[in-house]
Order: sequence, then C-alpha cells, then structure tokens
Amino acid sequence: MNMKEWVRLNDWAKVARHLKKRHPGGMVGERDELITELVNVDKLSHQDAVRAAVALEEAGHAHHLPSERSCWLFTRQPVALRNLMQGFDEEYAEFVGHSENPREEMLEFIGAQLNVDEDVAEEVLAGFESAGYSSVVYDPNLTRDRMLMKFPEAFLPM
Repeated sequence: MNMKEWVRLNDWAKVARHLKKRHPGGMVGERDELITELVNVDKLSHQDAVRAAVALEEAGHAHHLPSERSCWLFTRQPVALRNLMQGFDEEYAEFVGHSENPREEMLEFIGAQLNVDEDVAEEVLAGFESAGYSSVVYDPNLTRDRMLMKFPEAFLPM
C-alpha cells in the first residue's frame, strides 16, 4: 500500500508512521508545509492532502509546533499534546526530582502524563527540542539542572 491508499482508507496511523519515518526529528515548516509535502511528494490531490492533515491532527498523530523554527511532530501513537502543555507547569513542578538526569526525568514525566512508552515520549521531547520549547537550566532550589519548557501562549489555558 501507499500513502494514497492509506488516506483513502482513513488509516491515519499508517500515514503518521510513514511521515515519522520520513521525518524522524520532525518536519520543519509552517502549518501549510504538511499539505505541500503531501501534494508534492506523495502526489495527493490538494483536497485529500488538506483532509489528511486535518485528520492527522484530530487523531493526535500530527502536531504543529509554532515557534521561530516551527515544525511538525509526528507520533506513532496518538497523543494529547495540548493537554500536556496546558497542565505542564503545575504537574511538572510536583514531578521534578524523580531522576538526576533532567532529560530522563522529562521523558519519564511525558510518558506518565501521556500514558505512552519511552519511544513515543522521546518523539514528543525531540519535537519540543526541535521547536525550541525546551532548555536545561540550573535550579538553585534543587541544586541541580532541570529541564525548562516554554510553550507558546496558544497552547496555554485561557
């Protein structure tokens, strides 16, 4: 099977896996970049490409991460990134201290919050890093480094 067939069958998990394989670190670009790629590379009609992009996002397999270096994150399993981002500050503050390694700690937190395995948590964290949402900072209260996340206001609760 190919991309056109998966789109025709609404098999968004296979479409997402294919895009993830093509862009393991995410796909740099604005929101319309995914549609452009589906039309130019996968030879979908514009209508099918728009339908696929919308369906992938609604299914939780594709996530546009706006930033100075905007990118698309594709995950093998559907994830609710908006929910993770909206409750992040409060919930992560309670979680900090579970590991000495800030990155490992963040992977544990993402995995627990999204109920996903380590590989999917890694996909999510790599996307956040690619979009410039994460950095490692020294926390004087903990006397060690920890990861800091800064999400665009569009993802934060009103």
